[in-house]
Amino acid sequence: MKILRELGFSPTTFSETIVVTEISNGIWNCAPIGVKLENNNLYFYVYEGTRTLNALKRNKYLTINIVYDISVFMKCVFKTCSNEGLYELSSKFPIPHIVSADAYVESELLSLEEVNGKFKAVCNPINVVIKRNIPRTFNRAFPAIIEALIYYTKIKPFKKLKLERELNKLTERLMHCKYIVEHSTSNREYLEYIEKIISEALKELGK
Repeated sequence: MKILRELGFSPTTFSETIVVTEISNGIWNCAPIGVKLENNNLYFYVYEGTRTLNALKRNKYLTINIVYDISVFMKCVFKTCSNEGLYELSSKFPIPHIVSADAYVESELLSLEEVNGKFKAVCNPINVVIKRNIPRTFNRAFPAIIEALIYYTKIKPFKKLKLERELNKLTERLMHCKYIVEHSTSNREYLEYIEKIISEALKELGK
């Protein structure tokens, strides 16, 4: 529990992570997912029809990765990106972790319960590996891009549930993220990422 708190996991605030699961033998799936502490466990929510939920129903093991690399989030959301060199297997755990992760938590699924149209996955943290101890500076572009990706991943389930008001709010929030990125960085890669997210989001929204 202490080391999880030191890594930033909290019972009151979602920590944005990359969760890696196994779809089938040796075929991995990664997804950006917000994770919270609950007693001595970690939990998160997943929607019906997602690869992560389907994978968890087949294999109870997963890794929860702390990543400060936007390219990894992009690869995990837009499955068309190459995943070559993205994963690394340890000799003692069946699910790989993200190569560039600052830390990762090898975990076992304890329960999967439907709650208000989504599923709550409660996991037992088996082992914590810290790969990076050097602190990083804070900037506005990184969290804005992550936030935009989170909004993007909500579009399909919101459309399925016909939540028109919420979809309109997502559009506003996406454009606000774009504004933050464009006014906080000149990094070409970051700017290209936010443009791709907005473009794909507008296609999904039919705008």
